Amino acid sequence: FYLSLNVMKLKVIKEAPKDLKAVLIAGPSNVGKSTFVKSVIPTEYQKYVLNPDKFYEPELAKIGGGSMNMKDFSPEQLSSAAKAQAVAVKQYRAELEKAIGDKPVILDITGGSFKKVKETKEKLEKQGYEVMMVLLYASPYTTLSRNIKRDRSLDPGIVLRNWEDVVKNAEQYELLFGADHFALVDNDPQGANKSFKLEDVEHLFEKSKIWKDIPDEDKKKIEQRIQTLIDKTEDANYVAFDELATKLKGFLK
Repeated sequence: FYLSLNVMKLKVIKEAPKDLKAVLIAGPSNVGKSTFVKSVIPTEYQKYVLNPDKFYEPELAKIGGGSMNMKDFSPEQLSSAAKAQAVAVKQYRAELEKAIGDKPVILDITGGSFKKVKETKEKLEKQGYEVMMVLLYASPYTTLSRNIKRDRSLDPGIVLRNWEDVVKNAEQYELLFGADHFALVDNDPQGANKSFKLEDVEHLFEKSKIWKDIPDEDKKKIEQRIQTLIDKTEDANYVAFDELATKLKGFLK
């Protein structure tokens, strides 16, 4: 009887949920997530970072003959890139499945889909994870300017659409994760252009196949929509980098 009781105790201890932590690092294209991860995530946790780009970028370079500048891709290359991205996402999800339940998880994501982020959060929580989100912000002018300089650049029209998809979810993300498990970080460089006026940004869309087909009246509507989102971010409760680094270190440990 005593032996069986001890075995039961050991089994309970073995099956007790682990103190697992997950961090979702989100933000629009060209906001600086990769640099942020390297500089703010504690060194000992870098190995737990999962990102679909690990699988996608080598294939993209092959498709582009060594270049990842998608603005210059032909329709056939863009089609191949889309297929490669779908495969990369599957590989990323498979890697995530292996990691869940055994180790900390740090996901480098975009956050353009509130539904997908909510599903990921719930899935991790069911596996015993405590989940936190860090949302990086930068003005659309900053993300578009950085896009031009990147090896792996996108059509500026896609960059702007992605920015809008992510930023409009910021308030919902704060409600979803709660104040203690959500941090909004301003990743704009000092002196950044915070506004979105067509006369200021038009040159950033010179190579955009998407932007050139948009009627002027619709561009004005986009300008107003983007500026409204920018105005909302002015009063946001941003967390300073040093404060966040301390918060992340305490959360992960």
